[in-house]
Amino acid sequence: MHLRHVKVKKALLGIILLFDIVTLGNNVVKNLEALHVIEQSYLQMNKTSE
Repeated sequence: MHLRHVKVKKALLGIILLFDIVTLGNNVVKNLEALHVIEQSYLQMNKTSE
């Protein structure tokens, strides 16, 4: 019974870690996309002001 309890804990921990990694990756990608949009906006503003 104790061994099964340990396996369930490890499986749940693995699932939580997987979700954390996926969330972190998604946040990095979304952050980079947002920074790219900001950069393009500034470049476009500079072109129109010249």
